[in-house]
Amino acid sequence: MPNLPSSNLEGGIDFEFLIKYEGQEHSFPLLNSINNPIECVVAKPPIINSVSSTTIIKGGELTVFGSNLYFSYFNGDNTIINQSSKLELKEGGTTNYLNQMDLNNDGSISFNISDDIKSGTYNLAFKNNIESFEKVEINSMLTIELPNSNHPSLIVTEAKIYSNIDQNTPKQILITFNGNIGNVEIKEIKIGNSFSSIIIGNYLTYTSTILTNALSDNDFSNFYYGSNLHDGYVIIEDGGVEYKLPFKLTR
Repeated sequence: MPNLPSSNLEGGIDFEFLIKYEGQEHSFPLLNSINNPIECVVAKPPIINSVSSTTIIKGGELTVFGSNLYFSYFNGDNTIINQSSKLELKEGGTTNYLNQMDLNNDGSISFNISDDIKSGTYNLAFKNNIESFEKVEINSMLTIELPNSNHPSLIVTEAKIYSNIDQNTPKQILITFNGNIGNVEIKEIKIGNSFSSIIIGNYLTYTSTILTNALSDNDFSNFYYGSNLHDGYVIIEDGGVEYKLPFKLTR
């Protein structure tokens, strides 16, 4: 083996490769096919300085600031380098992995908080695109909030899913509004995301509430259990205009 430097390597274009044969060492310049020096990049583990926000609305962007967040990708062995860095969002037993959306001019990386991510508060970790480096815990939590209702006055104040042993409304969902819904048309009730969702078509409408029929055993299991329940929305039509009223399930 050749003698290795004792200090940390830095990237550059002054690298050579060394061949040792029969006790003799032969060095050669590291050149490309047109005899220009090849720039070598020394990968390092990520260092996280901060994130752009600790509270964000679904559909927004979160930016991670630091160094060594991403190294230029080439079409090669993905056991060494990946196409994107990742942000890990963990809450209870649920973990979401987000691929980077943008690499910014200052070296920071932005991630989109899609509708598939449940609202709630998450622990954060970051992994750059060098496979051998471990993820780095980020010393801040991220709270993801639902978007506001776009109706001028109506909102959903509660959407409660009842247990399968409730005496009055087993496996049903009661959606409560802050006002009278007698003059609006209920267009759609949806719960979940692109991985697991239901559109509820059977329900009873009251002055300011909607009570669904009992969910199937499978749907009930999907949406009742877990530490972080699903989000959903009600689409209504009022005065010829459609509005979306988001909610989060509670127990």
